[in-house]
Amino acid sequence: FSDCTGLADLTLPDSLVSIGGVAFLDCGSLAEITLPEGLTTIGGRAFAGCGSLLEVTIPTGLTDFGAGALESCTRLSAIHVDPANPSFRSVEGVLFTASLGTLLQYPAAKAGAYLLLDGVTRIQDRAFQGCTALTDVWLVPGLTEIGDSAFEGCTGLRSASLPATVMSIGSLAFSRCEALIEITLPNGVTALAEGLFSDCTGLTGIGLPAALTLVGNSAFANCSSLVGISLPDAVTEIGDGAFLNCTGLLGISFPSGLRKIGDWTFQNCMSLAAILIPESVYSIGVGAFSGCQALTSVTVPGRLSSLSPSTFRDCTGLTEVVFAEGLRGLPWGVLAGCTSLQSVTIPSSVMSIDSFAFRDCISLRSVILPVPLIALVIDYLAFAHCENLGAIRFEGDAPKIWGDGSNPATWEGPAPFEGSPAVVLYYRPGTAGWESIEGRTGRPTVPWIDPPRYDDWLLTTALAAEYPEASGESDDPDGDGLNNHEEMLAGTSPTDPNSVLELEPVPRPDDLTEQDRQPLGPSEHAVYARTIPGKSYAVQWANTVEGPWHVDEVVTATTAQKRFVLPKPTTQGLYQVILAQ
Repeated sequence: FSDCTGLADLTLPDSLVSIGGVAFLDCGSLAEITLPEGLTTIGGRAFAGCGSLLEVTIPTGLTDFGAGALESCTRLSAIHVDPANPSFRSVEGVLFTASLGTLLQYPAAKAGAYLLLDGVTRIQDRAFQGCTALTDVWLVPGLTEIGDSAFEGCTGLRSASLPATVMSIGSLAFSRCEALIEITLPNGVTALAEGLFSDCTGLTGIGLPAALTLVGNSAFANCSSLVGISLPDAVTEIGDGAFLNCTGLLGISFPSGLRKIGDWTFQNCMSLAAILIPESVYSIGVGAFSGCQALTSVTVPGRLSSLSPSTFRDCTGLTEVVFAEGLRGLPWGVLAGCTSLQSVTIPSSVMSIDSFAFRDCISLRSVILPVPLIALVIDYLAFAHCENLGAIRFEGDAPKIWGDGSNPATWEGPAPFEGSPAVVLYYRPGTAGWESIEGRTGRPTVPWIDPPRYDDWLLTTALAAEYPEASGESDDPDGDGLNNHEEMLAGTSPTDPNSVLELEPVPRPDDLTEQDRQPLGPSEHAVYARTIPGKSYAVQWANTVEGPWHVDEVVTATTAQKRFVLPKPTTQGLYQVILAQ
């Protein structure tokens, strides 16, 4: 008869001995029912949601009352028991076992506060479920167990006083208690069951016992008013979705012995501004911090050898991430959608960068990839739509691109840098494997030469002796428009306004294209020089040092190192690049 919403009257035969679970679930028009004397069993939730029932009498022969058999009967004001029944008792309309050791069912229409009877040791599963008129509950010493969903949906419950004797609280026990503001759990509780306080939208604070070791799945999911929480030192695991959608959570203190953070644990905690992940953590689940928009920086500890997909996805306020040495890979979408990300530190232990790892990181301008322990693999669309990414600097050999495995010739699919038009791949001179990368990725490859350190460079000049008051990085003693720091980067003299760039010829196959995708002609070759982004440079050549010097072109540098394509003179010649005035 489940969901027979029009059923208003029902006569049960005297021969009936059992009513199964959910038999009359949500029969909202059923206002009265007489249970036969020979009935022995009522299954779980048999009459749940029968919102028109006013009173029920437990017959003489009943011995088994299923959990939540009369839950959410919103007009039920009292449950009576036949005086001859040896198994159950009713006290003020509340159903108990005959010994008064277990509270079985609280009538949902019974309003106000409730003080539990002395001697009760257990509250049955679903006993108060849907009691929306219950405002406060005082649970007395001696109580040891609160069952699953015991107070679920008690939307008017403002406070619950739990005695120190409580050892076990079941799953969803206080779920959807929207008016509950604060609660303190006794020291005997060592684990928070699944969904324990889920959807408690008014909960602002909670006292957790020192012996707590586990925060279960969805324990605080959708607790949108929860501002802060400090996890006890004994906690080693935080379950899946434990703080999912806690949009008001500003901070959380992790214990030093925490080992595992589950899937989606802090997803959409949009106010969470800072986290410190302890070194003890060895596992972080899928999407654990995704959508934490206020998070600005993260350091991932060294014990983590792997991350899960989408760990920090859509953390739009995240500007800096540091991955410690030991991490083996950056998984699918790990930082996708982190639109404010500007800095990421990737260790040499990383062996793979998976699809969409940095997708839509539009503020990311450069990435440095250290010498990997083994060949690095970059998957398709790993850096897709990073619109402002200008440089990826490789310390080691060229990476393997998705599809390189058994037969590179058959590789198909989107390149790792699709939608990232400004990317230039910088490599160390002397490293291997770069001959085919430019064609396979669609991005230019350029040698990477480190700029000198200012203090070291200063020792090679006469600045300190000849210009002691103009030897700072921002000074310009020769007045040529380049300060000392820029002169260092460009390789020019800080005391000679007519000095030229130091050019470094780098032999490369003529069939490779340069940065602007144009191949070298038969009468051209290329040199490299350090440059200042935004400055203009004149390319000059001459057959002898006396000149005349010919201006071939004036170009504006966009990077700290530029490739200059020079004409080949008919005889032995000289070349120079000067700052254009």
